[in-house]
Amino acid sequence: LSRRQRQMCIRDSHVALSASTIGGLFSCAVLLFAAPPIASFALKFGPAEYFALALFGLTIIASVGGKSQIKGLLMGFVGLLISCIGIDPMDGVSRFTFGINRMEGGIDTIPVLIGLFAITEIMAKARDMNKATGTAVKVEKEKTRFRDVLKYKMVLLKSSILGVFIGAVPGTGAAISSFLAYNEAKRTSKHPEEYGHGSEEAVVASESANNAVTGATLIPLLTLGIPGDTNTAVLLGALTMQGIAAGPQLFTQHGEWVYTIMLGLIVVNVFMYILGSGFTRFYAHITRIPYEILAAIVLTFCIAGAYSTNNRMYDIYIILIFGIVASVSYTHLRAHETE
Repeated sequence: LSRRQRQMCIRDSHVALSASTIGGLFSCAVLLFAAPPIASFALKFGPAEYFALALFGLTIIASVGGKSQIKGLLMGFVGLLISCIGIDPMDGVSRFTFGINRMEGGIDTIPVLIGLFAITEIMAKARDMNKATGTAVKVEKEKTRFRDVLKYKMVLLKSSILGVFIGAVPGTGAAISSFLAYNEAKRTSKHPEEYGHGSEEAVVASESANNAVTGATLIPLLTLGIPGDTNTAVLLGALTMQGIAAGPQLFTQHGEWVYTIMLGLIVVNVFMYILGSGFTRFYAHITRIPYEILAAIVLTFCIAGAYSTNNRMYDIYIILIFGIVASVSYTHLRAHETE
């Protein structure tokens, strides 16, 4: 990478770190002072509201699909078809398994995302590896700091509120929050054409909403005993192992546990910013590693991460299949754009 590219990486990392810290602290404040009312409102969500939220999430694909909205919608429908693979939860009928028993459990999101994004990027960089100069340059200290993110205060506020709201609804998560915040920020931005091309405002929106979910997912868990996502479901299991029942009585019978968790979240966000801001510029030196070595290391971690999800080789096949298909599609798309 050139010096300019390295500095942009450091700058974007600082922007993402600062936005994540603000979103996380905002979420912790809401958890401390407004957990019961928000949980009561989220409990009113029924099938109609969940369907509307899912439909709204699908429409976002059209706005983030680049210049061609039709291609974005088609990819959305392909994603819906892939999500149908496995046994129907209502009728118990196998769908799109083609007689393969392992596919009856469906396809997990994590291996698919690793294949689509990580493997595709590794193969794309490997293809263009000979075009890189490989010149090592000095990494200068980036001046971007916490105060620079505050110029996007309205985006921070809206995205953090949206992240808290999404996180308080059981069954949602950070991914939905990030996409919704990105779409909303782009819709109201004065420079929407910069989105998708390294816009700091887009980074702020996605990262603040992403981290604002963390504290909000504890709202339905601590007040209603309903985990907000998979992470809080693990926490619910840990509380149950300690003989602690999550729910309204948790605040009266085990108040020390509740406020320890809340204050712990605040401490975690503060330390995340301190450690991140101190070491981000050192992480940029990773780009000095020759790509043929770095690609092998990243690919190994990708495969290990996919395998560790369910400890089965099936997930490794999934990331390789989706990675190869996405890489071929990306290559054809770039060739078409060049023509």
